[in-house]
Amino acid sequence: MLTTESKQIQSLLKDVRPEFFCSTTFKLHVRAGSGSSVILNSGNVLPIKLHRDPDTGKVLNLVFAWEDEGSHLEVDVPVVFKGEDSCPGLQKGGQLKSIRTSLKYLCPAESIPQKIEVDVSNLDIGDKILLKDIQVDSTLKLLSRNDTKPICKIVALEAETSEPLQA
Repeated sequence: MLTTESKQIQSLLKDVRPEFFCSTTFKLHVRAGSGSSVILNSGNVLPIKLHRDPDTGKVLNLVFAWEDEGSHLEVDVPVVFKGEDSCPGLQKGGQLKSIRTSLKYLCPAESIPQKIEVDVSNLDIGDKILLKDIQVDSTLKLLSRNDTKPICKIVALEAETSEPLQA
């Protein structure tokens, strides 16, 4: 078991937005003991799970996967939408409905994306983007059996009615 000082974990959390934390690799140095300058091993790690105290939000436990060169890791990569400012469907009063907030990929350890950007700038009301529409590096393998599932869609807001509902 490896342990670390709380301030080191807090520093990592401060440098990376929370939604990108578990898709960001970090350099880890394993030292001979607390305060030791002797490095026993070092390498890249990927956070897999972050456990927090539900009352205080304080980090209780952090689980890392060691990235061996040439290995592949299953990673939940966050989805980030771009092009909302020029999206025709949103300009017409529609709303972007996010169906997936992350996508699971099998990634080479040396090329884990921090996020997947999904361009919605050409979507109109009723349009959607499917898993198969996402363009990513060819070394990434989507871990989904159905690539026709939607990631997001532009929906019309329901018209407000001033008439009360009748029972």
